[in-house]
Amino acid sequence: MIKSLSKSMLGLAVVLTACSQDVDVIAPVADSGNAGTGGATVTMALSRASAAEFAQAGIQKFSVYVYKVERRGTALFMEKEVDVADPKLSLEFPLGETYQTFAVANASSISDKEACETAMIHLDPRAESDVWLASPVRFATDKSVASVSLELRRVVSRVTFAAAENDTPEGQALLDSQSDFDRIDVTFRNVADSYLVSKLLAQPADLTVTTDASTRYGTTIYTFETRNADINGALYLNYMKGGAVVNTSSSDLDVNSVYAPGGAYTLKVPVTDINFVTTPWARSGISPLTVTVTDF
Repeated sequence: MIKSLSKSMLGLAVVLTACSQDVDVIAPVADSGNAGTGGATVTMALSRASAAEFAQAGIQKFSVYVYKVERRGTALFMEKEVDVADPKLSLEFPLGETYQTFAVANASSISDKEACETAMIHLDPRAESDVWLASPVRFATDKSVASVSLELRRVVSRVTFAAAENDTPEGQALLDSQSDFDRIDVTFRNVADSYLVSKLLAQPADLTVTTDASTRYGTTIYTFETRNADINGALYLNYMKGGAVVNTSSSDLDVNSVYAPGGAYTLKVPVTDINFVTTPWARSGISPLTVTVTDF
């Protein structure tokens, strides 16, 4: 039987900043200034809101990917790294075509980028990741379009596991004096280090991270937003001693929430409590599990 964290929470504080997915993508004009040239110039630029947020976050560059829309999908037309200090990219296109574009900042890599339908951005969950993405948008090169505004939004959440015992001196003493384990392998279920751009959809996966007394049995990871996947996060714990498993959490511990973009989630588990392990410890912990959420 799965034990839900929500059943044992005394306080759940959720403070999230709303992140709009609306994109101001096309600014029509009467004439793009290319009459008689046989082509159309389209300027792609960072939106004012994104530029302000990038300045605050210290982001210096972003990448733009442009695809030509063909009968059976899209094909990569151009990719370009753009400096935030000069965030305008003017491109010449053949007339009468349709294109699709998106932009990304701070991704650790992008795979399958040959088509917009398959492009996948990635992050390193163990590094301090802050990935931003502009949703894919289409535009036609018919001289009615002069510019495309790139509205990037943060698509990453921070998730911290912490031993609840650290909240009080009594709990700290209990944690320091225990001899039942010397390491905890924390498996974060339903987090995501890959994100399918065309569907704005995280690809859920499991990630195991090791923590011990040197970090007060706490650790932090990063994940793409999982709200579109509509799958709650969860934890599973393996207690280790001398390299061997000596105990486990009694079941998956349900976080009772999807991870929203820009959220900083703290998951506090009383790791010495008999109610959270398969085989009870000789002594019990002192506080229930709690989850708090702030912005980062």
